[in-house]
Amino acid sequence: MKSHVRGTTTIAFLGAAIAFGGCGDDDGGTSSGNGEGLSEITFPFAIGNEWVFETVEDTVWTATPAFMETLRIVDERMEDGESYYVLHDIPNTDSDEILIRQEGQNIYVIPPFDDDEFMNDNPFEKWMERKMTESLPWKFADLDAPQGASWTELDAESTFVEKDGTYTVHIEARGRSLGRSSLSVPAGDFTDVHGSEITTQTSVTVNTREAQDEVVFSSTQQLWIAADVGLVMNVQTDTDEDDNEDDIVVTITAELHSYDLME
Repeated sequence: MKSHVRGTTTIAFLGAAIAFGGCGDDDGGTSSGNGEGLSEITFPFAIGNEWVFETVEDTVWTATPAFMETLRIVDERMEDGESYYVLHDIPNTDSDEILIRQEGQNIYVIPPFDDDEFMNDNPFEKWMERKMTESLPWKFADLDAPQGASWTELDAESTFVEKDGTYTVHIEARGRSLGRSSLSVPAGDFTDVHGSEITTQTSVTVNTREAQDEVVFSSTQQLWIAADVGLVMNVQTDTDEDDNEDDIVVTITAELHSYDLME
């Protein structure tokens, strides 16, 4: 067993920051193969592997003190004919589990999905639930893609007519490679770390007899993965924009504090 501890703390909940996504279509760059001469990155999967992160949440109002979060692989599971590892956010409940697998240099996840978030009698939320479900599994990393390579996660729009007016909803998510870099986090110094950036956006345009309004929620998540170590840093920025209100911005930074891997 390899055990590493250094510094203080961190993690932003792996995959939970990815609000929408999908395998999608490539928009440009190289998204598979190792044609750039880059070394392969293997995410270490084994039941019992554990990563501890130091996480800080910074909002427009205040910054919270750093707190510790732990991700642990607890099981393997078949889903739609594919074998996934089950990640738990310890000590939270099973509702926070993430299914994750690596295929070549691509990493796919099925994030936590809470049916209670949707009202079955609301056509907008039923549509959102269907679009998100159809897009699974979601790709959050292409480990040998050169900097700038991109892919489409999800892109859908629909208009709903209600008694008081119309509501147009547009949801989209796109991934982009940040290339390779070196990073220093509390757990140590890492080279040849691959970064991916996932940007998601949901906009709702309201047209009623009384007023017009547009609300936009966007989330940008940067994930940095090191060979044989896994996720070493995760930075998520959420922005809530309303034509009639001040913007709300929340940034969550998670850095690897320690990791314990089975041989």
